[in-house]
Amino acid sequence: MANSSPNPNSQAASPVGTDPMTCNPVASIPTRWVCNLPGYSNAPWVGAVIAWPAWAAYECNGRAKDQSRTVYSRVDGQMLYPYMGPWANGGQITVIEGDVLIIEWKRGSEVWREKKLKPGDTYTIALQAHEDNAMIESPDGVEPKFTVKLANFRPQKIR
Repeated sequence: MANSSPNPNSQAASPVGTDPMTCNPVASIPTRWVCNLPGYSNAPWVGAVIAWPAWAAYECNGRAKDQSRTVYSRVDGQMLYPYMGPWANGGQITVIEGDVLIIEWKRGSEVWREKKLKPGDTYTIALQAHEDNAMIESPDGVEPKFTVKLANFRPQKIR
């Protein structure tokens, strides 16, 4: 029988928290996306994400010019790592509370696919041949708090 928890070493469901390696369901972290390239000073974007360990995900989107952003927690200012690598493929998200946006894309590109989810919806990440990245975040313009149940995520070292 396959283990469907986010951490393959975890056998039992754990309390709600913000660490997808130890908690399931997982609550989002309020965030700011700050422009990270010299010469650009655009206002931060705000929202919420599911953040992964630094060894398993990226802190920035890798985009160009004023669209290049690094993600920080609005709670404590810590850098967050929400941009999963190709290991996200096959991961399943079930929304418990709030609205969720799944992004599937080629890291650094200006084109991506979005899937909006409501409470009770389930979605499985299915990266296309040219894609190597995914993220679980709040949609623009909605209250950025959500809780999800995760299955079949197998974080791998990406750096």
